[in-house]
Amino acid sequence: MEDSAQIQKDDAAFVSKQRAKKGLPPVEPLYTAQDAEKAVRQFVTINYDRPFPVLDGVTVTFKDAGHILGSAQVCWISRRAAGNFDTFLVEM
Repeated sequence: MEDSAQIQKDDAAFVSKQRAKKGLPPVEPLYTAQDAEKAVRQFVTINYDRPFPVLDGVTVTFKDAGHILGSAQVCWISRRAAGNFDTFLVEM
C-alpha cells in the first residue's frame, strides 16, 4: 500500500499543478504512506472454513474457491429477528 500512497501523492501534485493554472486550490492525496502503514497494521488473517462474526447476527466464512491462488468464496449468514437465517454465497 505504500507504493500506492506514492502514486496518490504524485497524482495529487499533478492535479494541483493543473488546478493552479486555473487559479484553483490544490488537492490533497487520498491517503499518505503513514495512513497506509497504519491501515496495514490493522489487517487480520482469517483462514478458510472458520466462521467469524462481522456484526451482531451476521457471520462470514471464507471458502477456498480454488481457481485463483488466494481467492475465496464468501458465505454470509445473517439471522433475522424472527430467528430465520439468510445465506448468501459471493465469489471473490
